[in-house]
Amino acid sequence: MLISCLIFASSLAISQSTENQSEGDTTPNAPDTQLDKRAIWESLIEADNEFASQTRELGRAQAFLNHLGEGSVIFSNDGPIDAPSRYQQYLSTGRQQRREYFTWSNQYNDVSVSGDLAVTVGPYMRTLESSEEEELRSNGYLVSIWRQLDSEWRVMAAMSVSIPGVLGLDVEPDFSDTQQVYDEVGDSILDLVDGAGPLLDADILFGRSINFRGGRRAILRFGLENQRIYLPGMAPAFGNVAGSSVYGQYLDNEMSTNMVTVNSMGSYLAASGEMGYTYGTMKTSTEHGFEVNYIRVWRLTQVLTDEINPTSEWRIAVEALTPFQ
Repeated sequence: MLISCLIFASSLAISQSTENQSEGDTTPNAPDTQLDKRAIWESLIEADNEFASQTRELGRAQAFLNHLGEGSVIFSNDGPIDAPSRYQQYLSTGRQQRREYFTWSNQYNDVSVSGDLAVTVGPYMRTLESSEEEELRSNGYLVSIWRQLDSEWRVMAAMSVSIPGVLGLDVEPDFSDTQQVYDEVGDSILDLVDGAGPLLDADILFGRSINFRGGRRAILRFGLENQRIYLPGMAPAFGNVAGSSVYGQYLDNEMSTNMVTVNSMGSYLAASGEMGYTYGTMKTSTEHGFEVNYIRVWRLTQVLTDEINPTSEWRIAVEALTPFQ
């Protein structure tokens, strides 16, 4: 069933600090040499583990302030908001003293060839004592976007995707999971960076595809074979087939016959040009309808139109959604 399409795109929608993230949405020259992928991968894990450790020791607000980059965002019922301002507000009003325990474990990582852009994912546990001294617990997956700023990893976007039940934190990252993405994309993709289309155009085109094709066929068309999908209330899905199944189940049930409006609110492209991310909101036009924030990690892939003139296109490597609360 075709769903009528309405797409609005805005790249400068929330603040001057968020605008800084969109400045990277240009296609730079690929680096002359590739950095040691495994070493960069390990440095990212070290940064994420230190981040989680500080969250346990110092509290969520202070730990985030220690690791956030300028212009970073988190996601609320108003869409993406400036993260440093929100956590500074928490500290100044004492909201962080509500006896919250928040921590996570690193499970998956992907890093650009240039080593300046990355994504980490892992299960989290949040415990909050209420005024009645009862513990309120929630679990899910924390998806974080990182950039190298002044030779340090800094968090530029973070999204908590809540799921029912209890998640174990006794997990470890496996480089072979990341290597599968590297193998699918291929080292030769750097030769096609100069011909890549704008990242925000891919984001808008994917939104149109959701309306025309439905969620399942859209993510099947635009996702990597090794894509990873994190949706609220559902177990994570790995791989194109499993990912498209849960994505279709979630979006198509929520959207029904209503059109979805995709508002792309920011993006960044790695210096090597083969990896980037976008974020924003997706909503239906009905009152009290479908409203979610999204983070979308993209990988440039080669399209084998012919052996003489290969082309490239953007494919989704990681998709994460969280509803407006």
